[in-house]
Amino acid sequence: MHSIDRKIEYCVRSVIEAGAQGVLFFFHEWDNAPAWDYPDQKEALEKRGIPTLSFDMQKYLLSDSDKEKIKTRVVQL
Repeated sequence: MHSIDRKIEYCVRSVIEAGAQGVLFFFHEWDNAPAWDYPDQKEALEKRGIPTLSFDMQKYLLSDSDKEKIKTRVVQL
């Protein structure tokens, strides 16, 4: 187990090393644990000018309509 600070540090370092232009966070419905760290990760990334976008309460099997909604939001980012 790692502290939230170590998770954030790893997240930011990985994004920077990868040269990512943004970060997508995807949370399945009924799986809330990953979202606990999200606010701090989002803040740390955005302080460095890296935009984030989150998709919460996502079904495990996405319909074509759900996929289109996600695609539209990502393109707008």
